[in-house]
Amino acid sequence: MQAKLIFIEGLPGSGKTTMSGKLYESLRQICNNVKVYLEGDLPNPINFSGFACLNHKEFDYICNKYKDINFNNALWGKDYVLVPYAVFKTRFKETEKYNTELQSFLRTKEFCYKPSSPISINRYKEIMTDRWYQFIKNVMPSDVKIFDGDFFQHPIDDMLYNYNASIKQVIDYLLNIGDIIKNINSKLFYISQNNIEDSLSRIAEERKQYIYTDPKMIRHWKKRKIIEFKAMSKLSLHSCVIDNSNYDWDNVFSTITNSIYNVGNINR
Repeated sequence: MQAKLIFIEGLPGSGKTTMSGKLYESLRQICNNVKVYLEGDLPNPINFSGFACLNHKEFDYICNKYKDINFNNALWGKDYVLVPYAVFKTRFKETEKYNTELQSFLRTKEFCYKPSSPISINRYKEIMTDRWYQFIKNVMPSDVKIFDGDFFQHPIDDMLYNYNASIKQVIDYLLNIGDIIKNINSKLFYISQNNIEDSLSRIAEERKQYIYTDPKMIRHWKKRKIIEFKAMSKLSLHSCVIDNSNYDWDNVFSTITNSIYNVGNINR
């Protein structure tokens, strides 16, 4: 049985994106249907930064007003439509998709990435849960999908930033998602460094972005790590914590690939 879903998690600078990309390059040599979803890339079936959340009436309105625009990439739910309006590439440099008037309207309806008028947290969780159900229905038996920070990082950040959610609210949501995918062969790898401040200082110098050394942000990431470890202790999803305090990327990659190959999930 193949590993269908592989989640790579950790704080900023832990090596999530690097390891996700390397794992993709390794697995694509032996799997025809391997796909990686790196941070900031679209499309992504479970990450919706740069999506507007509209009701059906609002969506009909923009379709009628902007008849020359193709909205085929919109994602439909029973009582909502998610419309992509911006692409966030590496380091979150945003590329807008539409004309100024439509772009401005859709921005006011941003679903999860720093929304100006957030929907309720219960509504957020309802829609995210529905998208997980929709995603799981389309996973084929031969698929292998790698996700860069999409199980923990993005939804936890959304709930903490936008709603000041309690630890219990966040963990309850994650456990619910874990139940949705429990029948699909999945594995979560968490790359960890013991000294969070040193790790963030290192990535701040590499990226020349000193938000990583902002005391408020450091407190946020420390809280997120506490939530992530608590969630891993309760999730039925199989998880593996990899200590990368020495920044030994080869060891991290070897640990991930050996875990995937040796348990018989993926045949060489």
